[in-house]
Amino acid sequence: MTSKPARRLHKTEVALLVQLVQHPDIQAKLLLPRTEFPVKQAAALLTERFRERVTTPAPGESDKEFKIRLRNAHKSRKPFIQRIVAETDAAFEARQAAFPDTIYKWLGQWLHKRRVAGNKGIRGRAPVFRVPAKKHNRKARAPEAAHGPT
Repeated sequence: MTSKPARRLHKTEVALLVQLVQHPDIQAKLLLPRTEFPVKQAAALLTERFRERVTTPAPGESDKEFKIRLRNAHKSRKPFIQRIVAETDAAFEARQAAFPDTIYKWLGQWLHKRRVAGNKGIRGRAPVFRVPAKKHNRKARAPEAAHGPT
């Protein structure tokens, strides 16, 4: 049984994608009508530009980065955290073959997050303010009032 190549994008690659998405050519593709599949066309152009810039395997994690990640992890996850090792050439080629699909999915999610973040202040409903429940002071009540007349 063969395992799938990792489709994870590294932090530096995500930063590069965010920078490349701002390019006017890609923005023009995203403005096309839905019938022309704008996300698919923009992702194809983004993949082409991304491949030009990302030509080497991802580096491993330094001691300092690993210690920070381990320190910030939840207590229950700490025993399972492993150091991120440098990517091999074979793993990089496998990941590079999956770039079109990975970037297409990333772009769709990025656009959705951007749309949702932009609409946060334009909702049709007023914000709901919860009123704290009234606390009853049981000591202040008379015993007859609490249990009825005797």
